[in-house]
Amino acid sequence: MQDLLILIRQLCDERFFGSLTIKFESGKIVVLKKEETIKPQSHRDNRGFNVTESTR
Repeated sequence: MQDLLILIRQLCDERFFGSLTIKFESGKIVVLKKEETIKPQSHRDNRGFNVTESTR
């Protein structure tokens, strides 16, 4: 359990963006699955403009 708390603190410090799945079996943690999500630096809105370039 202590290792899990350390992992969560590290992910918070790294500003992790994604999900952490914890699977239990008979009351014990048996699987930890970390999935990272990558955001594009810029993306287009529904009009085809780069969001970082469009004016509001």
